[in-house]
Amino acid sequence: MAESVLKVLERADSERPNLLRKAGFIPAVLNGEGYERGIPVKVEELNLNRIVHAHGANAKVWIDYNGNRLFGFLKELQRNCLNERITHSDIHILSQNDDIRVKLPIIFDGASDLEHKNLALQIHSHLIDITGKAGLLPEHVTVKVDGLELGDTVKVNDFKLNDAFKVHDPANTVYAVVARKREEIVEAVAEKPADKPAEKPEEK
Repeated sequence: MAESVLKVLERADSERPNLLRKAGFIPAVLNGEGYERGIPVKVEELNLNRIVHAHGANAKVWIDYNGNRLFGFLKELQRNCLNERITHSDIHILSQNDDIRVKLPIIFDGASDLEHKNLALQIHSHLIDITGKAGLLPEHVTVKVDGLELGDTVKVNDFKLNDAFKVHDPANTVYAVVARKREEIVEAVAEKPADKPAEKPEEK
């Protein structure tokens, strides 16, 4: 798994959030181990967006702060309700041996292959609730579904997880089910015959 590194800069109390955003920065707060009081910081918007796009809103990240290399994860991203731009982020610092509980995205590998069998995967949940060591937790959980047949479901036991992880979802939780693909019914529209031109009366 490629490392995600977030460059974090100090933020002065005089720096107004709106002006920071116009300058290409996102206001943020460092909290967690060693930062229990919360430290106001700022991050480059492009840097943060790349990480969120590639690894999700709860991405685990290496944090470069004042020459220190810290480990943590993104938490509580706030977005503008009109354009979905990130306006603020909490960054939680922890040790790699800390147990953390997160909801990880699920990747249903091979879902598109079901179409060849006239089947489709109906997804009921895109997230799995899990606890594990911070240094071991993946950024997402993958389950292969290309070999499933009509009526098959994806449940907790279908995920090949490390024994050190604990899933909090009930064992009978259905994350997805294979159903028959809905075919688009195209109705043929009969062409309306063209009106015949009016006949001119014969000249007498």
